[in-house]
Amino acid sequence: MRQEASPLLFSPLDKVDQMLIDLDQLNPLVNSEVLSLGPFSVFNSQTYSLEESLVESCAREPASLPECLSSLQELGTQERSGVEPPSPFLSRRLGSSIYRDPVAGMLMDNYVHNVANLLQPIFHPHNPYSSVYVPAAIRGSVDLLFGVGSIGAVPPSYVAISYSLLAASAFHLRGPVDCGSQLDKLGMKFRTNAFRYVREALQLQKSPATVSFPEHLYPDVTMAAILTLITTDVIEGRMAEYWIHLDGCDQLLRKRNYGESSRQLKTIYSFLVTLSNTTLYDLPSLPWSEDECNFNMLPALSTIPNDSSLEFTYGITSTLATMMSLTTKLSQHILFYASRNQPLPHTLEAACEILGKHISEWSISSEPLSSIDSSDPVTLSVAKLHILAFGHALNVYYHTRIRLCEPHTMAFYVNAVAEDLQSIEAFRKLQDHRGPVSASVMWPGFIAACEATPSRRSVWQAWWADMLTYRIGNIPHLWQVVQDVWAARDAGDMETPGYIGVLRRQGKKVLAV
Repeated sequence: MRQEASPLLFSPLDKVDQMLIDLDQLNPLVNSEVLSLGPFSVFNSQTYSLEESLVESCAREPASLPECLSSLQELGTQERSGVEPPSPFLSRRLGSSIYRDPVAGMLMDNYVHNVANLLQPIFHPHNPYSSVYVPAAIRGSVDLLFGVGSIGAVPPSYVAISYSLLAASAFHLRGPVDCGSQLDKLGMKFRTNAFRYVREALQLQKSPATVSFPEHLYPDVTMAAILTLITTDVIEGRMAEYWIHLDGCDQLLRKRNYGESSRQLKTIYSFLVTLSNTTLYDLPSLPWSEDECNFNMLPALSTIPNDSSLEFTYGITSTLATMMSLTTKLSQHILFYASRNQPLPHTLEAACEILGKHISEWSISSEPLSSIDSSDPVTLSVAKLHILAFGHALNVYYHTRIRLCEPHTMAFYVNAVAEDLQSIEAFRKLQDHRGPVSASVMWPGFIAACEATPSRRSVWQAWWADMLTYRIGNIPHLWQVVQDVWAARDAGDMETPGYIGVLRRQGKKVLAV
């Protein structure tokens, strides 16, 4: 069953197009008007034509801001080509003629046509990066981008989303290894502004009666703003603050009774927490309760909603996400007794065995995949491969967290993940130049690659080399952790999961999304 998004946030993309047309009609740009807006005060607000080739070239090669602007100015003297963008979601591109500022316009254009597509494992009209965050960002940037109205008349949560998306786009154009460049500094500035407006939104929720747009009317938007900051942290790469934002979402959920309209946002939050917990080296140990001994009761311990939007947002099903969450939870119970040199309760052992049976016997044929368009064979095939990769990687995760297995069994699952992910990339190469690029969620490859035997590492090296071309900042950091795990194994360290010991020694946290 399709889940409806928040009416305050979700907009079908044809309505997004109409919003842009309306803004275009409202905005009488003057060709040489000098801006005095933040970091853009040195640029002229001329009517530039941002062709797709510019954004594509910036996406392929690390470029400084002046280089991007130089290309932008050259293109500004040319007539618009009239060629439709390759995006299957936006029938009308974010035309640069409506932008008050060319740099912000370039960044938003790059987000809509590249970043929003890149972040989803399969193309889907309800993916939150396009259908939720972009409409909110448009509302939040009417002054910054379009010169319509005043930024002070817009709820700060919307403004925060706008700045967060601009920051994510700047970091994407910067590339994962170009820290210190002007695009990097611009991304940092936009992210700082996003922080400021999120804080303002949270403050307004404490005193809603004192403002003309009480923020308590926009709780979904505030949560969406925080979630976009997590995305920005991932694209920036260092993953230095995502857990702070997850904690902020948790506090929002505890303070407010979010309804069905917030379901997609709550699902995103819950799954990100689940992913984050799988790689935390300092998860607390938990005593086992006999009340948890019945496996039929175990799913209640998971925070994952039964939501089909996971299928197109992260390439996983609710069933697999729940079993991932339960594997982590049971590992915390095991740690409690192992750290005290105490035997495991029999009911805990039984629960681990039953969970392992459910994971090993899981089949994609049991999944309805109700959110995936079955009439699109390529999308359906890629979606199934993503889900299979998660299913095989979940076996790897279970056998490193809960119960060790024979080396040949581990090798089977690791190789299965590699085959799934290689098949996804093969599909994408067949579709090259026929549409926007999307990237795989990194968790299956990260979990499996850490357990690869020396003879199979070359397969994983090739796959990670492909992943690095997507210009998502966390990918080289995850790849470095994998290499550190291999080095530790070669030196005789057999701790499992291997990444836990590496991250503990380095004092790092990673989000393999």
